[in-house]
Amino acid sequence: MKNANKVQEAIELLKRTTNVKDVSKTTGLQKETIILLIESDSEMIERVIKSFLNDKGYVLEEPFVNELKRSIELRDKYLSDQRTRMEGAEEEGIRMGIEISRKIGREQIAIKVAKSMLAKKLSLEEILTIQN
Repeated sequence: MKNANKVQEAIELLKRTTNVKDVSKTTGLQKETIILLIESDSEMIERVIKSFLNDKGYVLEEPFVNELKRSIELRDKYLSDQRTRMEGAEEEGIRMGIEISRKIGREQIAIKVAKSMLAKKLSLEEILTIQN
């Protein structure tokens, strides 16, 4: 079960750090395996680990598989939630930008109208009366 423990240790370390080199050094797993742990979904990781352990003659225990799946599902949910929050913030930023540009546009139009009225030698009182 030594290899299964390495994988489990790698998953625990990956919860705290993203430094693949450190995780590789600590667990003895190859960098490629760790990158696969980071980027894959739970089913893919389960298949790879089972294959890896079967090649070495080990049997993967069901509680370990369930814990592994749960860890990865939580990671995927967190990433999905984070992506949703970012998309929402982006949409809000776009809405605010449009609102600001409309306000600036209205102000610029008002300034241009006022300038043209001043050019026609209207008094400030007459300009304000016309705009209201």
